Amino acid sequence: MKYRHLIAYTMILLLFWGFQVNREAKHSAEMKTILAEEMQIKDSLATYIE
Repeated sequence: MKYRHLIAYTMILLLFWGFQVNREAKHSAEMKTILAEEMQIKDSLATYIE
């Protein structure tokens, strides 16, 4: 019985870790998109200022 509990606990920890990694990957992709959009806005503002 002890090994079953250990295996179940390990599987639960891996599951939570997997969700965390997935959330971080989504966050990273969103940040890259936001930064790219901000650079486009900055470039277009620089065009109008010049």
